[in-house]
Amino acid sequence: MLPLTIALLFCVWRLYPRNAKLEQTQLRNKPRPDIAVKFERIRGLKIRSDGETIWELSASVIKVNRQRTMTEVDGLKEAIYYTSGKPLLRVTAEHATWNMVTNDIEVRGNVTVRTEMGLQMRMERVVWRDRERILEIPCRVVGDSERLRFVTMRVLYMPMQHHLHLCDGVYANTNDAQFYCRQLDVNMKSGEYVAHPPVRLAVHIVQPFERFELKPMDVEALTHLIGIGKNQPTKTAVKDSKDREKKERKMLFESPTQPLKRVGRKIFGADVTVREEGEDYVIQVKRFTYDEEKEYLVADGLVRYEDPDIVLIAPRAELFRQERRVLLQGKVHLESRVKEDTQCSTPSKSTEEVKTQTSEQNEDKLPLRERIRRKPTVIECERVEYFYRERRAVATGNLRFKHGQYAGSADVVTYWHREDKLLAEGKVIVNDTEEGHIFECTKVTILLANGGRKEDEIIVAPGAKALLSVREEEETKEKEPAKEQRKEQKQQESEQPTEQKQL
Repeated sequence: MLPLTIALLFCVWRLYPRNAKLEQTQLRNKPRPDIAVKFERIRGLKIRSDGETIWELSASVIKVNRQRTMTEVDGLKEAIYYTSGKPLLRVTAEHATWNMVTNDIEVRGNVTVRTEMGLQMRMERVVWRDRERILEIPCRVVGDSERLRFVTMRVLYMPMQHHLHLCDGVYANTNDAQFYCRQLDVNMKSGEYVAHPPVRLAVHIVQPFERFELKPMDVEALTHLIGIGKNQPTKTAVKDSKDREKKERKMLFESPTQPLKRVGRKIFGADVTVREEGEDYVIQVKRFTYDEEKEYLVADGLVRYEDPDIVLIAPRAELFRQERRVLLQGKVHLESRVKEDTQCSTPSKSTEEVKTQTSEQNEDKLPLRERIRRKPTVIECERVEYFYRERRAVATGNLRFKHGQYAGSADVVTYWHREDKLLAEGKVIVNDTEEGHIFECTKVTILLANGGRKEDEIIVAPGAKALLSVREEEETKEKEPAKEQRKEQKQQESEQPTEQKQL
């Protein structure tokens, strides 16, 4: 028993100093907090460079590491960024990290940024890149100022140039416009806006700012939201005239491929579709300028105006919104849409090919007069004034027209689509393509048959010259016996099979 106790005591004696040394070494190797300096309740801490104040901090706690490379800030009450002694940015947040090597600053937690121009932005994270002098916000941002309110998913702000870039899907409101676009570039000093496609811009907004929520803002969702491409915006019926006047306070500009630029109260763009809420027209333009104060649009390149009744194509056009008037110049082509006849119309099929086949078959069955009447009215000229509320067009300059079975030329033509009425004035020549008559006069009114008129009406001014195509009686007399002979032959042919059956 004694040797066993001695052995145990020897083992304890051998192990004890080693454990003590191990504990001492572990205490020495334990990482100490990497804090060289700690400040609390800091107010007005200034960071200088070349004798100028760059940042001024007020925070609850500031910690500087031993290597003097990183500074942690907790409870950032206010951080002011200066340039040439002028404050450009004011930032408040819960936490901030300052990289003392690159002078980049990352701010996190309930961040609020206020700019010199009065813009306030709220987000969860923001990064200041000192070398580029850019404030980058890589998360959802809600901005608000006197002139601009927006929601977006990413922001780049350059305080030296007062340039604001809203990226990755934007919904923005100004005092008199709305933007739905992929990217919006704003010059906060000059008030210039550039919206990148796909873009939808609505101007002349009567209603005040409305509260809004963030929506999915990838390109596909944004395209669906603003109704560009296959997904067109739904048409809402206007119930009351007062509601219609309110709706008309919006002009819509949409472009899937080209940016829109707004400077002050003017809008510039290319490859744009123009609509007016409360009206049923669509204008497609190659290049345009719109003056919001005058409510005046001028477009060139190629212009296509379209409404449910009329199609107009010209190299240049002007829209006078207050007068509800469109002026087209150059080589102008006007074509009316054919009014559907309920008696001749066929039920709609599943495919467009079946529709075209049935319509062609039905037109072939119609007499010549009806087929000509169903053709659209066409006017070729150099200048057209079109009043889209009245569906009235006034054409002048090297003018030719086709109206039903009547074709001709004149100095001035006034066309009313709803009444199927055409008034030609000046040096007028009219050719009745069906009957072969030709008129020369100073004024003629052509009224096509419609729901209120069974036959076409032509009113010619006094002093007209006419070349009439008349069939002679001898020709008709010669044709009558020939018709009787054909009838007898048909009767004989029909009687032959019956006789064979009896046999």
